[in-house]
Amino acid sequence: MTHLMEKENRTFATGFKWSTEVIILTSFTFVVILGVIASFYPQWPAGMLWMKYLIVMIVLSIVVIPAAYCPMRLSVDDERIVLKRVVGKLEIKLTEVRSITVASKKDISGSIRTFGSGGLYGFLGHFYNKKLGHYIMYATDRRSLVYIRTAKGKYIFSTPQPQAFVDATNGKLQALPKRA
Repeated sequence: MTHLMEKENRTFATGFKWSTEVIILTSFTFVVILGVIASFYPQWPAGMLWMKYLIVMIVLSIVVIPAAYCPMRLSVDDERIVLKRVVGKLEIKLTEVRSITVASKKDISGSIRTFGSGGLYGFLGHFYNKKLGHYIMYATDRRSLVYIRTAKGKYIFSTPQPQAFVDATNGKLQALPKRA
């Protein structure tokens, strides 16, 4: 998939590009997990074989479950913004969007992860900082962000071309029927 903005049947879409930071954090996590599995596997007492497999399953779930939330594609059409994940999607109706702007790494500095991933496959899940309050982030590159404020919450998404995505979304917002 291209990391450039595409125009497909009135839909603007972009893929997610992993930053060097996310590549290093994800690779390091895999190395540690493989090391843990390798160190436990040959030395486990035969009478506790069940615990060996339980630990392997827990460690593998640490890798597999977050992978399901890894963002793959961000798009906007005439009705919604869609963040497609490996499994499932997050949709934001354009009628709920109050604003969309380009965000910077400074906007998310000091953030605390309240539930989610802090680097494995990206920065994914629920976060909090003093500037934004509580927000949901799906970012694989924290240098290239958009901030979406809705009636229901706040979102930070990464995209290789944040200004182009903001412009495309604002164009869609301006084409919506005016609210009474």
